[in-house]
Amino acid sequence: GPAGMVALFGTATIYLVYLLGKEFFSEKAGLIASGLYAVSPLVIAYSRSSWNPNPMPFFSIMTLLCLYKGLVKKSRWLIFASGVFLGIAMQLHYLAVFLVVIMITYIALANAKLLNLKLKIKNYFLLLSGFLLGFSPFLAFEIRHGFPNTQTILKFVFNGGKDTGFVGGDVFNVLEDLFFRLFWRLLTHYPSFGEMNLWQDPTISKWVYGIVILAVLSLALFLWQRKNLLLFLWLFLGIGLFVFYKKPVYDYYLSFLFPLPFLLVANFISKTKILGLAILILLVYNSLEGVYFRYPPNRQMEQTKTI
Repeated sequence: GPAGMVALFGTATIYLVYLLGKEFFSEKAGLIASGLYAVSPLVIAYSRSSWNPNPMPFFSIMTLLCLYKGLVKKSRWLIFASGVFLGIAMQLHYLAVFLVVIMITYIALANAKLLNLKLKIKNYFLLLSGFLLGFSPFLAFEIRHGFPNTQTILKFVFNGGKDTGFVGGDVFNVLEDLFFRLFWRLLTHYPSFGEMNLWQDPTISKWVYGIVILAVLSLALFLWQRKNLLLFLWLFLGIGLFVFYKKPVYDYYLSFLFPLPFLLVANFISKTKILGLAILILLVYNSLEGVYFRYPPNRQMEQTKTI
């Protein structure tokens, strides 16, 4: 049951990625982004089992999309709903606190000339009210049982080992690694660099250069277009805040950022016609090569029993 619900959330996220692409770029970009998202092996891997961080892309999009629409339409209910979705996201993984920073910054900067201080404070209050409602099941559990999860989170953050970060703690290296890994792991079926020694495929180096070039061109086009402040904050604050996170970072920690590389690349592809079509075909082909249902299960439990 829970695994089936996660799969449904994953499927619904495909449509939400389309809505984001259509809203911020074009319908064509939305279709391309949702198509690439649908066949991404890493996305599929996190959409086929029951685990609390797996629905994070769905709730991240709903949180930010409701906030964006709420400010554009001046809808109190949408801003309140954004807070509710944020409260749910916070229960899925504590790094959803990065979304809080993104949202607070966006409300402060969006339509700065149009939104006076009183209205911004009202929006913050609506956001907080919605958050408390969405977060209330967790709060009720914590109050009843003596805050066990809160204590565990605090111990992990402040006393969770001596790790200084997955790339040594250097700010530039952290940002570079995260930015590249976000595109590399989501747009291809190849493993992370830590597992590259397990692969002997000579084409990997070509894909590395190709993904770097594609990511840089997609980002450059996005910045040149100056499309949307929310996407800008989502990407740069979402990645930049990891500089302050002095622990190893795993792929699922980035799940609240999963839709972004697809949106940026889809925007680039939609503007480049023949070249874009060739890139799209290569990306889809590569992803389909790595999808899990093409290979039989390893049946580890049966092997263990046999041994």
